[in-house]
Amino acid sequence: MFVFALSAAAAAAGKHHVLKATPENVQWGWLDPKEPPRLTIDSGDTVSIETLMHAKDQLTKGVTMEKIVELRKANPGGGPHSLTGPIAVNGAEPGDVLEIRILKIVPKKIGANFNLPGKDFPTIGALAKDYPEGYVKYFDIDPKAKTVPFKPGIEIPLRPFPGTLAVGIDPDDPSPRKGGARTWTSTR
Repeated sequence: MFVFALSAAAAAAGKHHVLKATPENVQWGWLDPKEPPRLTIDSGDTVSIETLMHAKDQLTKGVTMEKIVELRKANPGGGPHSLTGPIAVNGAEPGDVLEIRILKIVPKKIGANFNLPGKDFPTIGALAKDYPEGYVKYFDIDPKAKTVPFKPGIEIPLRPFPGTLAVGIDPDDPSPRKGGARTWTSTR
């Protein structure tokens, strides 16, 4: 979960909102410009936004590479990311500049890093050829720690980040957004 404010000065006078990561509030893999706002706020308001792990929380510790592949293929054209929202800002118009300040990020207790199998997804990721079978690693995260162990002798610095943040796209833009249905083939 993370919290953002649109204006530090106005935040003191603004309202605080909470946007839960419910099935209705989370998009999987892309931003659909036709989705109605799940929350409408005023400039200066703060929002606590609950987030999910990849694939609407279907990626949990211990999920196998086979299941990750199944999830990816179940969402053709979309990425793995779970996106909470959208959030509308009263008075904001196309072309306006929005300032978002992240005040706090509360990391989840589990993290994951994976490469999709290059044999199934030869054009996705920089390491497709290096990992034909794919690779996934799960991490137990202590939010108070400054690092997480990768393997003996290697520590990864913890630097929480909000994931994907974006402004809405024009719903009348003719560019494809979902990537369309795709048939995946193996290169074996």
